[in-house]
Amino acid sequence: MSVLAGHAASRSMRSNVCYGGYITPVDSQGFHVCGATFQPWLNHSDVLADDDVRNIANLAQSVPALHGLTDVRGAWAAVRATSPDHMPIVGALDDGLWLSLAHGSHGLSSGPLAARLICAQLLG
Repeated sequence: MSVLAGHAASRSMRSNVCYGGYITPVDSQGFHVCGATFQPWLNHSDVLADDDVRNIANLAQSVPALHGLTDVRGAWAAVRATSPDHMPIVGALDDGLWLSLAHGSHGLSSGPLAARLICAQLLG
């Protein structure tokens, strides 16, 4: 994800814009969060300069009204946890420990389903 300084036109945004990437409205310090690159072959969380270039290019192409957001003020990267078969790992482990992990890039949809499954198993 790239942190970009807002400009006059972008400061009027009132909601997130999703376009195959995303950009948030400016925060209280005048910064947008823009992203995100996805490189499943990488196994590190180093921030790469090329990621900012790709995020900015994708934004400029997809949302021309926000062209000119190029002042990068920060960046963040992480590794998405996945299992070998790319399916989440959900259920009971020994000694009353319950797991819900390895959701990868699908956590917003699989996470609530996993929670529902765990609740159902706990309640019988």
